[in-house]
Amino acid sequence: MKEKLLTKIQSENDVYADEEIYWLMDNIGNTDASIRDDIVFNTLANGIVEGMFTDKQFIHIKDKTIEEHLIFYRIEEQLPSTLTRSFTALLNGFIIQSDGDLKSPYHNLLTHDEREYFFNTAIIYLQKEIDKTGYSEIYGWVHAFAHGGDYLSKVVQHYLFEECLSKEVLETVSYVLDNIEKPFLDEEEKRIAHAIFVGIKHHKISDELMISWIHQFNFPLEINADFYRLATFKNILAYIYFHCLTEECLTKNLEQVLLGYLKEY
Repeated sequence: MKEKLLTKIQSENDVYADEEIYWLMDNIGNTDASIRDDIVFNTLANGIVEGMFTDKQFIHIKDKTIEEHLIFYRIEEQLPSTLTRSFTALLNGFIIQSDGDLKSPYHNLLTHDEREYFFNTAIIYLQKEIDKTGYSEIYGWVHAFAHGGDYLSKVVQHYLFEECLSKEVLETVSYVLDNIEKPFLDEEEKRIAHAIFVGIKHHKISDELMISWIHQFNFPLEINADFYRLATFKNILAYIYFHCLTEECLTKNLEQVLLGYLKEY
């Protein structure tokens, strides 16, 4: 199946048999990066974005990830179990993105309950994930927290994601910050920060909520972890500041608060 799918990718064949979809989903967390990244995930992501799958195949993909709770697969374990969770986070992001995309053939194929499942698991996942591995010499890119940030970003941008849920998004980022023992090594915090940025850009996170969230933090700077948390917090604020500035969605009030923290950045 590996060789068959690789040939199909190289020939840009956009028709997939049902058994190929089954195999792809069964290998979402394959420990071989050449299979997991180059074949499985690329095929699933491109297939959803480009509308290559039939409705039946798309439904199988979303049913499997929901029914088997792949996003929380062996959540108490680290590698190699993390691979299934991490790449499911990416996959779920593409599923919810296509559901909200008016131009996608899969637009609004999710039921209300299924949509809520993706909204809720995107918020909860980063609170439950324990593996902060970025790159592994054995397994390649793991990047669970980065992929979790991507998932959260795509959920926040969905047109049916309500502003009232934005407080929970910020609480999730708070949870990540509060539980940092060592700094991220592969800029995972930027991917998490992107969820806040798109929330501001798409008017899901108000100035009042954002400013209140920023002011709640206190870093006593007594142990090494406090310094790591403060540095990560500043990296997140810097990402938000510069991206909001570029996209012209930065208000004077928020700018003043952000710069108050970033003046020594």
